[in-house]
Amino acid sequence: KHACAHRRALKGNALCWARPLRRSDARAADQHCAVVSDPATFAASPRPPPAAMGQTHASGTFFHNAAIKEHFVAVPALWTEQDLSTLVDRLKDMTLNFSLDKVKFAKLLQLSVSYEDSVAKWFTDFSHDRASQVVDGLEFLSSVIMLSSKVPLFKKVCLLFGLFDLDKTGCIRKDEFTIFLKAITTGLHRMVSGVPPPATVVELGALSSEFFSTLQSQVLSQRELVMWMTEAHYSLHYLSLLSRLGTALFAWGTNHRYQLGLSMEPRVQRVPAPVLPLEGLRIAKVASSESHCLLLTEDGHIWSCGSGFCGLLGHGDTQDSPQPRVIEALTHTKVVDIAVGIRHSIAISEKGQVFTWGSADMGQLGHGGTEDREVHEWAPDPKNGGTFAYVVKPTVVMTLFGQRINAKKTACCSFSTAVLTDQGHLYTWGNNTDGQCGQGQKCPDHSLIYVDPHMQRTAMQALLLPRRLQLQMPVSFQKIACGGYHMLAIDEHNRIWSWGRGLWGVLGHGDQRSMYDPKLVDTLKYQICNEVAAGEVHSMCLTSLYRLTITGSNADIDLSPFSLLGLPTGRVDRQSERRQSVTPPNTSLQLNAFASAGLVQLPLPPRHDPDAPLVDPAQIKPSDIQESIVLIDRSLWEGEWLRLDSSDFDFRVKMSTSGAQLPARHGISAPIMYAVEGTWEPTTDCVDKVCVFESTQAMAEKTTPQDLTPLILDIALKCQQGQAFACVVVLPPDVEVFDIKTEGMGAPEGMALQQIPFGVMSSEHGSALKKHITRMINMRIATAPENVPEEVRDWKQCREEFTGRTYFENETTGEKRWAPPQINPQTQASLLVVREDGFLRRLQGVVELSPRAIIVCQQSWRPDVELVALPEAMLQTLEVPVVMVTFEAGEELKGVVANGSQPWVSMEIQPYGGVCAWGNGSYGQLGLSGIENQNFLTKAQNVLTGEQNLFTSRPCYIAHLHEHQVQGVACGHAHTAAVTQQGEVFTWGMADGLGVPLDRPMSEVPMFVEQLEGLVRAKQVYAGYCQTFAVAQMPFKSIV
Repeated sequence: KHACAHRRALKGNALCWARPLRRSDARAADQHCAVVSDPATFAASPRPPPAAMGQTHASGTFFHNAAIKEHFVAVPALWTEQDLSTLVDRLKDMTLNFSLDKVKFAKLLQLSVSYEDSVAKWFTDFSHDRASQVVDGLEFLSSVIMLSSKVPLFKKVCLLFGLFDLDKTGCIRKDEFTIFLKAITTGLHRMVSGVPPPATVVELGALSSEFFSTLQSQVLSQRELVMWMTEAHYSLHYLSLLSRLGTALFAWGTNHRYQLGLSMEPRVQRVPAPVLPLEGLRIAKVASSESHCLLLTEDGHIWSCGSGFCGLLGHGDTQDSPQPRVIEALTHTKVVDIAVGIRHSIAISEKGQVFTWGSADMGQLGHGGTEDREVHEWAPDPKNGGTFAYVVKPTVVMTLFGQRINAKKTACCSFSTAVLTDQGHLYTWGNNTDGQCGQGQKCPDHSLIYVDPHMQRTAMQALLLPRRLQLQMPVSFQKIACGGYHMLAIDEHNRIWSWGRGLWGVLGHGDQRSMYDPKLVDTLKYQICNEVAAGEVHSMCLTSLYRLTITGSNADIDLSPFSLLGLPTGRVDRQSERRQSVTPPNTSLQLNAFASAGLVQLPLPPRHDPDAPLVDPAQIKPSDIQESIVLIDRSLWEGEWLRLDSSDFDFRVKMSTSGAQLPARHGISAPIMYAVEGTWEPTTDCVDKVCVFESTQAMAEKTTPQDLTPLILDIALKCQQGQAFACVVVLPPDVEVFDIKTEGMGAPEGMALQQIPFGVMSSEHGSALKKHITRMINMRIATAPENVPEEVRDWKQCREEFTGRTYFENETTGEKRWAPPQINPQTQASLLVVREDGFLRRLQGVVELSPRAIIVCQQSWRPDVELVALPEAMLQTLEVPVVMVTFEAGEELKGVVANGSQPWVSMEIQPYGGVCAWGNGSYGQLGLSGIENQNFLTKAQNVLTGEQNLFTSRPCYIAHLHEHQVQGVACGHAHTAAVTQQGEVFTWGMADGLGVPLDRPMSEVPMFVEQLEGLVRAKQVYAGYCQTFAVAQMPFKSIV
């Protein structure tokens, strides 16, 4: 009855809301995401997809300068949570339709006489535009609740739910939700300046209908209201104003053990949502496992939430905590770092003390044997019928304290712990069965621990006390990261060391062997590695990139400075020592560059010929090269290629082994003819040409090589009879290139085809070739007199007298043909065969010319940059900086060279931006899929179980993120997250931790977390088992 009465009062009133804007679909290509294998996997979340949750964005004119109006400045501090709860109950008891005259309004508030004038002004402001001169109690009270500075944000939402549960049924219906939207936004517009003006009831009703259509039931629970208010952009804009979230922590992923700390959330939080109980706290670090989460604030306090078994949360008990609670035992200690394992936690104080708590079953706490009952507690183990030891409160690791070890950083494997000291020393303890402690296979301090005394082969080697990591050579470490059973560390020279279990190549040494002592990751030893992260079975690192700033040195041609990013190849460590301040010609820029010189392009052939001179001295003087930064193309990879003199694009072809072979040294060069079905004459159009034929209509219906082969051979035979130099046929879409065999043909035809090289090209490359040829033909038409090229000028279309068949006749020569005359694109084609990749020899040859630096442009077939492993002998003597840029960046640089602006390039080291990955990628957590014409992953299948795994045992570059300037990366169990300098967040791997609603179990390519787009700018990301956290600044300054 309350809802019906208030609905009547709604009519005719102006309301405030905006139309929802749906998020676009996830940005990863569908072909690189796996298909759902178990739909039940995605039934864990009981709520609708967030795209339907009224998500909007605010106009730039609203919220930025919002302020509480003068008459209402006293409102935020007037009522406590209990007071507001009393007001909610009093309002519902006073009137059916919540309309309050002046007497009822004062009776509702029951303020002292000193507020009499304020109450009168409030009544006037809330009733001046109503004919009946009454105040809508819902408008006023909902606004008061949201403006309160004495009530935490989560409690505000709970009070609102109680207020708009008009019929006291424990839920909100669709009409009540419409009333909620109207009341709260209109009320806030009356009290606060700078918020959006009212909208219409029709718009609000449509918004409510859209939202409720996505719910599993037609009522809204308190939990769903919390979710809506923390996920919809428009509501988050209001929450930013009306709370103390400030720099907020956004969380998403699995929450089945309360690891996210979200209030009343489901088992899986699909999209990022702010953790409301942390309102007013600034989070410095997050450490999360599959059971619990630690949150370190900037003032050095630790909050924890999740499952409390084994004393994981540090509260002195084993109780669960759905919402974060401060660890009281450490409130008088300023903590600077935290980490968690599967069942234990660690914290490091500002003074270097190390505290641990949780399970002690594998010695991971570092307190020695579990017999010490003053430190450990014991509880029955229902799994094996025995007992297990644990510590329920943060306890100082006395071994380190007694040695006056000053710890600074820490990290945890599943059952092992590592601490990094201020001297760069590493101390490790806990499970060392697979070498994850790095103390050697025959460490004398090993203890044998049986996971289950009643089962054979459950013995584990463990270190019960911290032990310093000793290397044969002196090494000082500066950063540490731990995966499930392996560790990564960065030394003072920015090199990566790894040790532990090597399964799936997670150590990056090129094999799957476990390492019991730290070993240098050779692939990256000359790169500058600034950050490492480790998941259960995968590893990540953040490397430096080269920033190329291009300016013009020709004062007569204007060239605005611009920058490109390149992937370093070779000795990056040497270039960091050569940086100095430079000012490029004709600019006022101040750059800290290691190389700065004019840019010269070396016109090298597409493939490397060791017998031909690399550079013609008549064209480019050696002295000019030595004073310049040179631009070269990467040589072609092994295979067969079609190239055009009018394009830098490389078309991959597969030539038949049954036809004539391409000349190994020079290939075949001739004018190209690109023919569409029915537009060519075999006897005249093919003569002395490289002929490319578009897939015919008959081919479009074929999908197998067996069906396509006869059709292709028929075209090749006609082409041979027409005296062509070579024949290439474009395959239908989704058909892989294959070797065309002449088996089964008659002897005359087979012998004829042995006289011509013929083969096939993929549909994708055929489309690109057709587009280019069409563009060349259109250019000829546009520049020809009367737009008619000479070769088709004298031709006219005719019809046979009796059959009506169309033919073409040359008015000058009388020549006739059935197909239309072809326009010559005037492009020379070359068919080449590359027997081996000659890039390293080409690079060595250019290095020997001693330029200031070398820029290598990728070819179009593999347009993305990649890590190149140079021979160790070459690396030892390499002094010239080498950088690789994408095909698109190379084309831009070539264009600048061609326009005569005399480009000048300055090279700097950018300390972030490059992301490398290695280890197991079965769930897409490496992000290496979908990189064009690259396959980094090796497939391994268990012959007994049929289980398949994809992995790479050496670091590979994630080209998807090359130009996004990644500055932070974090690994979960089987997913990865990255944050860019622009505040964007990317995730990839297992779907639960991605923050992007998917109907697939994983994403194999990095996906943009669009929920955060246009809302916040992320500063850092952290990852737990299947959880992700982002620290981000809320969009607007608080007014409460």
